Amino acid sequence: MNVKQIFGKHYRRLKTEGVIKSAISGAGVCFAINAVFAFIYWMFRIGSIWLGVTVGLLTGALLGALLYLCKYRLTEKTVARRVDSYGLEERLITMIEFSGERSHMAELQRADAIARLEDVPAKGIKYKISAVLVIAVSVVFAVSFSLSTLGILAQAGKVSYGMDMLAQGTDGTFEVIYTVGEGGWIRGETQQSVSFGDATVAVRAFADDGWIFVGWDDGETSPERSETGVSSDMQIKAVFEKIENNDSDDDDSDAADDLPYGSVMEESGGSNSDELGGEEVKGDGEGGGAKWQDRNQFIDGATYYRDYLEFYYQYATGIFDSETDIPPEIIEFFETYFSGI
Repeated sequence: MNVKQIFGKHYRRLKTEGVIKSAISGAGVCFAINAVFAFIYWMFRIGSIWLGVTVGLLTGALLGALLYLCKYRLTEKTVARRVDSYGLEERLITMIEFSGERSHMAELQRADAIARLEDVPAKGIKYKISAVLVIAVSVVFAVSFSLSTLGILAQAGKVSYGMDMLAQGTDGTFEVIYTVGEGGWIRGETQQSVSFGDATVAVRAFADDGWIFVGWDDGETSPERSETGVSSDMQIKAVFEKIENNDSDDDDSDAADDLPYGSVMEESGGSNSDELGGEEVKGDGEGGGAKWQDRNQFIDGATYYRDYLEFYYQYATGIFDSETDIPPEIIEFFETYFSGI
């Protein structure tokens, strides 16, 4: 007997009920697994906040499918009993039990059962879903959502991890320590005690001569920083990089370029004011000055100042942009100085 064909809309209605029950049960398992993983992550920083979500979804989907196949899948008798409960007095279940009979009485019974089936509208069959199941899944969802939110906030630095809270101490404060690597120093209070959720006093990193500031070890690139919403002990290090000398390893073939302009002219048999090959010889500097002149060198006596002029100009501009207490006349002086060299 084709139960789908006989019961039609009633079968589809009851099938939807089975799918809903399976989905609710699978969702409950998904939320429970996610809650466990989220708690472990928030408390011990083990795993990932999304690990529980992934494992929970896969397990919940698998369990929901198994529940439908093994427990909520419809049979002829389960459909007949449910529809009979709406006033058909076991006509349908009797029809199913004697479906193999070919007697006149069996045929009359089947015709009567099918005719009475039309009196039961499909929408009149109410879904039977356990209230206890719905409440339990709702509670597990609330716990799972809360723990997941807590883990996300802890990952973003808005709240403390569980073990950090336990080790926080009775005064409810955290230590924020700023350290420096080789090549620089920090202006400001490098060790600060901060209450939960408060901010630190700003500090600023400065590079020594021959070094540049490249950033902090947590990825921050601004030399000035302040921590907000402190929820755990922190140790942050300023990183500096030594400026390399690009002109220290010239080849012998470039030796003529490494000599003062006058020496080049002397070796070629000319003078600073003579013409060489019918053309006037000029150096690399502006205004016709040769690159390798004593007055053009700085730091180590072997580096042309224009090789680093743009870098230090941008560095000075960055300081002017970030500092608010520099007098305008000082800024104007440096602008005039850099534009004139």
